[in-house]
Amino acid sequence: MLLKCTGENCERLLSVSRIPGGNPVVAQNPELVTADFLLCAECGAGLCDRCLAGKTGLFSQPQCTVCGGEMRKPDIAKLLPPPGRRPAASADDGFLRHFDEARALQKAGRNAEALAEFEQAAALRPQEPIVEVGRATTLWQLGRLEEALAAFDRLARHRDDDPQLHCFRAEILRSLRRDDDAVAAYQQALAIDPAALDDDLRAAKFTASRLMGADRFREAEAVMRRLAAGGDVTAVLNVGYLCARTDRMGEALQWYQRAADLGDPDAIEFLRSNPFGGQSEARTGRRWGRKG
Repeated sequence: MLLKCTGENCERLLSVSRIPGGNPVVAQNPELVTADFLLCAECGAGLCDRCLAGKTGLFSQPQCTVCGGEMRKPDIAKLLPPPGRRPAASADDGFLRHFDEARALQKAGRNAEALAEFEQAAALRPQEPIVEVGRATTLWQLGRLEEALAAFDRLARHRDDDPQLHCFRAEILRSLRRDDDAVAAYQQALAIDPAALDDDLRAAKFTASRLMGADRFREAEAVMRRLAAGGDVTAVLNVGYLCARTDRMGEALQWYQRAADLGDPDAIEFLRSNPFGGQSEARTGRRWGRKG
């Protein structure tokens, strides 16, 4: 039996099972379903373990988000029919099976079959975001880019605070050669989480270069600084360039010196030809892979 967590912005399911330790399928899908939850003694609404985190203690007890009632451990015997009596069939009965099969097929690279299973799961629970994510990524892997983008766009409208969704959208937009739209999507991700591109240097360099080329210096600098902190010498040089372009020559020279210390030839030449720095209008910057 599956219930829905009523925590704010929580999409997890609550598994009610007589199996010792819980249904084994639950352990394989912790992001989707959990057997650790409380139910309201008044209205029966449930909260999963993540929504309850930090809300229980010796002198505190969580309250129902629906009616304000007291949350208690579920009485499994009362929730489930007596042993031997099969519950009436419901749309939930095959959801986890289809979803789990879809994930396994996707992992095995059998994307066309995975998509069919995701479609089956979506038919049973059409409002489940995790299924739409599965459909979208599978469409992407199948090269059906416009359909994948439409799926991620739908998700982003309902979960606009998820930076990863915007990064997925940006990657597809780049594949469609819609670079300006891709930069806008990456910027949406960065506005939510400044570290959104820290694990994707290719995306960070693309975004920084495009912003710099569009003379969007302050936005470019924020991305460049994070790249420079990771030791990228071109980013170090470009932070100096961006400081110079925004009339912060003293700070610019510090960055040029750092790039020169790392062996960057443009920075070395700049410092050699501008020994007093602060009076010079000369500036130098570089895109990845070519002079700029």
